[in-house]
Amino acid sequence: WAPMAADPALGLVYLPVETPSSDFYGGHRPGNNLFSQSLVCLDTRTGKKVWHYQLIHHDIWDWDLMTGPTLFDVTVKGKTVKAVGSLAKTCYAYMLDRRTGQPVFPIVEMPVPTTTCPTARSVTSPTTSVPLGSCVPEEASQPLAR
Repeated sequence: WAPMAADPALGLVYLPVETPSSDFYGGHRPGNNLFSQSLVCLDTRTGKKVWHYQLIHHDIWDWDLMTGPTLFDVTVKGKTVKAVGSLAKTCYAYMLDRRTGQPVFPIVEMPVPTTTCPTARSVTSPTTSVPLGSCVPEEASQPLAR
């Protein structure tokens, strides 16, 4: 539901894609829900997908992307990276290379709360993507709290 962003120089548009149905029950949508809670990059000339990166797997916590993508340049190890960033309701800042979709800084899989609902327990994801950096210590290993 957040707005898109475009990079006319690269000919790319970035779409923040939401869960296709209710954020709080996911029993009818098994798996990680590919493209849900993702940044999807399209070529503006062809409309074809260039890359995608799923930020939240099988969202049942209403952790969706709360802002539209922001385009910026960031210097990493002395090199300028054309980046796209987005914030989730977890307040994590996800930063990706806007040409390739690769993380600018490490993103790891962390355990997340699962449901106790018997009809959804087997279809939710046990982990989700968490960006590491100055806000999240690399030694973090505790499950996220709801």
